[in-house]
Amino acid sequence: TVKSPSAPVMPRMARVAGADEMANYPEGTVMVVNGRPVATRELDALAAFLANTPSGGDDAMRLQRAAFDLIRIEAVASTFDEAQAECEDQIGQIAQALDQGKPIAEFVKAHGSVRGADADGKVGVTPYSPFGPRFEQIAFSTEIGKRSRPFRTPEGIALLVVDGEAKGERPELDRRNCTVVMVPYTKDAEAMAKAQMAISQGQVDLLVRDEQAMAAVPPLFKPQVAPVVAPAPTIDVEATKKQL
Repeated sequence: TVKSPSAPVMPRMARVAGADEMANYPEGTVMVVNGRPVATRELDALAAFLANTPSGGDDAMRLQRAAFDLIRIEAVASTFDEAQAECEDQIGQIAQALDQGKPIAEFVKAHGSVRGADADGKVGVTPYSPFGPRFEQIAFSTEIGKRSRPFRTPEGIALLVVDGEAKGERPELDRRNCTVVMVPYTKDAEAMAKAQMAISQGQVDLLVRDEQAMAAVPPLFKPQVAPVVAPAPTIDVEATKKQL
């Protein structure tokens, strides 16, 4: 038997929330991703970081790039909401241990790191890396020799230590050499792949504060305005005959 092709998955469109809906979230919330608030200051700070790095496109494109990264982070985290509290507790304990002088490599071996890192958790972070703008922001804003605060990624909660930097021939080739430890939301690769696929298919419940915030929404989630079709011209046949 031949299986019929499954119907395409339609993306869920973002919508402007009513005032009563936004009242359920902290003041300064610019959008809500699967019930999780994103602060205006967080979006603005990430967009400002991108404005100071080599980038194509205009301010609107950078704002959408920043918004997409925050949306995917919160969307995945919401999928593993119950596991997140445990991850936060573990990464907090790791941060305390690092402050007491324990080597970060010890925790990399116990918990893991980001994709692309070596066995010791070492990885180079450059502009336009596969880790995304939020990760780049943390790597380039942390002082050399210091560790970052824990932060969410699309796969788990991480912290990094900046070991050094390398200047490229062009700014877009600059690199921060980091050691990263990450506590994953799940070790179930299938569950993680499913969560990531939901984002690529636009399966995210997205509320925005107002029409101005809607401008930051990436095209994948933005409602499409139907083009205005001009009415077809009508011809008065009898009048045309008389003129002829």
